[in-house]
Amino acid sequence: MKSILLFCLLTTCSISISNGQKLLAEIGSERNVYIIYYGQTPTFEYDSVTTVHKGGGIDKGWKSSVMIDKILKKMSKNKIKGDAIMFTSENMTDAQVINFKKNDLTKPSVELEKIENINLIYLEQRPLFEMEYVIAVESPKFIKNWRTKTLKKIMLKKALGQQKKFNILHFKEDDLWQADLYITK
Repeated sequence: MKSILLFCLLTTCSISISNGQKLLAEIGSERNVYIIYYGQTPTFEYDSVTTVHKGGGIDKGWKSSVMIDKILKKMSKNKIKGDAIMFTSENMTDAQVINFKKNDLTKPSVELEKIENINLIYLEQRPLFEMEYVIAVESPKFIKNWRTKTLKKIMLKKALGQQKKFNILHFKEDDLWQADLYITK
């Protein structure tokens, strides 16, 4: 009986420790500009260059790659140079252009966005911790509201409905319709 109680206590402690740690991911780049998604915190020092607004109307068939492309095109058109863009709006319509304070920063990383104790990793990001695959999830094909916030909520609801233990949701598609669930080791 004591060994069962001890096992339960150790399991609870290890879950609490893994839930409390800050998980990091190496960020990817597009056209030599690193991409930091809304809700992620850079682990490096940086200087702000300017803020870029996507402009235009509503985007049908939303994809993060389209939003990234629009911000990068606006940077190019306005001759704005930067090491990275850091999205400042959840729907990826605004981004802060930043430069790294250290010129030799070879593998920039971010602290992951966390929603309801679930860490989110986006396409083109590489986790800097060990994790174990749990299951793949896919959202329903018909979604009325294509906003990022809505898509993340739908995927989280779908993932939590799987009745599996996980703490990482790693998006596999840039439209946020498919993800793999993982648990940190």
